[in-house]
Amino acid sequence: IMDEDGRLTGAVHVMTDITQRKESEEIVIQTEKKYRSLFMNAQEGIYQTSPDGRLLMANPAMARIHGYESPMQMLLEVTDVASHLYFNPEDRKEYLRRMENDGIVQDLEVLNRKKNGSPVWVLSNGHSLYDSNGKLVCYEGTIVDIAKRKAAEQELQRKHKELVAAHEELKQAQARVIQQEKMASIGQLAAGITHEINNPMGFIISNLNTLKQSVAALSLFVQQFQGKLEEWDTVGEHAVQRTGIGSLRQI
Repeated sequence: IMDEDGRLTGAVHVMTDITQRKESEEIVIQTEKKYRSLFMNAQEGIYQTSPDGRLLMANPAMARIHGYESPMQMLLEVTDVASHLYFNPEDRKEYLRRMENDGIVQDLEVLNRKKNGSPVWVLSNGHSLYDSNGKLVCYEGTIVDIAKRKAAEQELQRKHKELVAAHEELKQAQARVIQQEKMASIGQLAAGITHEINNPMGFIISNLNTLKQSVAALSLFVQQFQGKLEEWDTVGEHAVQRTGIGSLRQI
């Protein structure tokens, strides 16, 4: 406060309570620290990409999953997401198609490319960000390294194929065993039938010589008997002639 001569005679102090503002600022600071900590320490890769394929933001996990030493190195070297991060550029097209149609990407399994060119399987989730005028600003989301899970799935598929092949081989072996058992049963049956047939045939063959001997003896007897008959006929004729019976027959 100044007097008429321009000399300072007093002062007026105005104070405003800014406690609430300071508390709000502290909340904002703590919130930023919290989310920055989550961003920096997350195990999932967190990213932002522009619609034309530039990498705008990456956290340490994003860089680590893709084999870069730091997020800064990744931001400097990845100038085109489609060719630098996607092992198959068609996967980027699928990502963009889902964003354009649905504004969101959920559980998209993608084979990405590391810095050294080797592949790495990741699970991608993301959504579109728009400004206050509804204009598309960027895509942001997360990726998870699922290389171990994919390796386990591939190993499981390999084991399944081996089991299917082993089962098929077992079925074929079982079929061969059944066929062999059938053939063995048929062989045993044939042997039994042959045995039954051979028994009477053996009896016939073993007695064939005896039969031949009997037939020969019978033939000899018949021949001798026929000789006796002829002798008897001759003797009878001589006796008739001696007794004159022949003359009586004529009378």
